[in-house]
Amino acid sequence: MSDPRHSGLTAYRYKDALTLYNFVVRQCNEPCNQVEQAVLAECYCDTFYRFWYNQLRRWYFLVLLLYLAPYFTVVTLCFTLYCVVIHENAVLVSARNRKAIPDPFTAMISHDEICRRGKSHNLYFTVRADNLDVFPFSDSIKGLLRTREQDGVISFMVYDQHFKGQFDGLKAPRVLIWVHFVVNLCLFIGMQLLVYKPYLCFDIFHPLQSVSECGQSAIEATILFMLGWMTASDFSKT
Repeated sequence: MSDPRHSGLTAYRYKDALTLYNFVVRQCNEPCNQVEQAVLAECYCDTFYRFWYNQLRRWYFLVLLLYLAPYFTVVTLCFTLYCVVIHENAVLVSARNRKAIPDPFTAMISHDEICRRGKSHNLYFTVRADNLDVFPFSDSIKGLLRTREQDGVISFMVYDQHFKGQFDGLKAPRVLIWVHFVVNLCLFIGMQLLVYKPYLCFDIFHPLQSVSECGQSAIEATILFMLGWMTASDFSKT
C-alpha cells in the first residue's frame, strides 16, 4: 500500500525551487532510499524568500513597474539581493550533496505510470515479499527489492521524472533571480541619475546633504520670490 505521509501532493503546493529541492532531499534521506547510508543536507529557505521569489516568477511585469517607481526601486533591490544570497547558498549546498552522492536515486524506482495513477510525483509502498509480482517492474528491479526484505515485507519508493528534476531544479530560478537583480540595479542607478537628484531633490547616496541643499535652495528661491513680489508691488504703486 502507499504511504500518505510522504505524498508529494503537499510539497508541490509550493512553487519555489528551494522548497521542492528540500522535499526531494528529505525523501533521499528516508531509510529505504538512502545510498551508502549518506544523509544529504537541506538548503535554507524561509517564508520571505518563498514570497518574493513567487512575485518575481509570477508577477514580473508588476515588479518591473516597481523598479521604475521612485524609492520603491530601492526596496525591491534589497528584496532581490536577499533572494540572491539565499539562492546562492542553496547552490553551494546542492553542489556538496551532488559531490557526496552523485546519483541519490539509485535506491528508488522510476515509474511514471504508477505515479500518474497515484496522482503524485512520488509514492511509498510497503508490501509483502510474495506480493511484489503485482508491480510492473523488471526482474532485475524485483530481485534488487527482494534483497531489502525485512520481516517478510519490502518498503520502497516510486518516483517520476518531474520528481527527479527537482533535484537539479536550481539552475533556471538562479538565472531568473540574477536577471531581476541586474535589471533592478540598472534601473535604480538610472532613476538616481535621471530622476531622484535632478527632479526630486534627493541623492540616495548622500541623503542628509541633499536634503540640506534642497532646503537651502528652497529658502533662496522663497527670498527671491518675496523680493520680486515686493518690487512689483512698489512699481505698481508708482
